[in-house]
Amino acid sequence: MGNSGISSLVLVITGLIIAALAAGVAFELANLFSEDIVTLAGIFSSQLRVDVAIISSPEYAYDAETDELTILVKNTGSEPIELGDEDNRVSTFDTFIDGAYTQPDDATAIDGAPRTWGPGEVVELTWEDEDSISTGQENTFRVVVEQNEDEFVFFAHEE
Repeated sequence: MGNSGISSLVLVITGLIIAALAAGVAFELANLFSEDIVTLAGIFSSQLRVDVAIISSPEYAYDAETDELTILVKNTGSEPIELGDEDNRVSTFDTFIDGAYTQPDDATAIDGAPRTWGPGEVVELTWEDEDSISTGQENTFRVVVEQNEDEFVFFAHEE
């Protein structure tokens, strides 16, 4: 009979150890999930703070006579975006014409600060002598700011 009490004690201790391990694993998983939720919330919040929309008219984006492309982009986020340095080089967003990376020749905030693109403000991006535009067909323009992007399709009429 003495063995029965020791066996029961060993089983109880083993059960308590297994229960403690299971609780520790459950606690660690809950901690990992909560950290992931906080990280995703920060990423989503950042994406909402910085967002853009192309508002140009497709018919008037490209001027075949001057070989000039003009795109209007609006800051639809809640944070200001820096336009560039004193040489007007844009480094805060990327632009692509038909999939090829390109920098505008000029980036000017309409009714805004010279180097800051505030929420709700529009920026005029201009490319002069843009040889990458294919006349007589559709062209695609894309702007990327942080993780946000907008795409614009326009038809480049021949002269």
